[in-house]
This record gives sequence, structure tokens and C-alpha cells, in this order.
Amino acid sequence: MQITSDLEMAFANENADIKSVNVNYRDDETISGFVTKAMFTPLDITLCKHQHSKGENPYHHLDFDRAIRITLLYNNGETKTFE
Repeated sequence: MQITSDLEMAFANENADIKSVNVNYRDDETISGFVTKAMFTPLDITLCKHQHSKGENPYHHLDFDRAIRITLLYNNGETKTFE
């Protein structure tokens, strides 16, 4: 997935307003969580998964190379989808 300036700006400027991030990967894996770490040069996002097995690492490094869709869910109910 190409990292667009709109996606970068959403994570940079709206991070505090993002309630949840859903990531769909090519291999049908879906990760849902909230942002725990965001670096911007280059864009590097770490999520804490909403659901994970006991003993499983709850943190997920967002893999832009495998991602096909990223949906940001905001506290006000708004959603933004990047493909």
C-alpha cells in the first residue's frame, strides 16, 4: 500500500482523535487496535490490538507493504479509509 500524504497527515494531526485503527492485509488477516506509538520520518505506526490471545504480544507493527486497506475510526463517529 502506498503511504499517501493524507494518511501521514491523519496520523500526525488527528492522532489524539483516532479511537481505533483497522488494518486489512493481503492474506485476509485483519488487525484492530489503537495507536500506541507513531513516528513520522518515515511513517512507523505501532498498534495495541483490541483482542489477542493470552501470552500473545498485544502490539502490532503496521506493515504498509502488506496492507491493502487502513480504516481510521474517530471518537466523533467519523471514519476515513485509505487503500
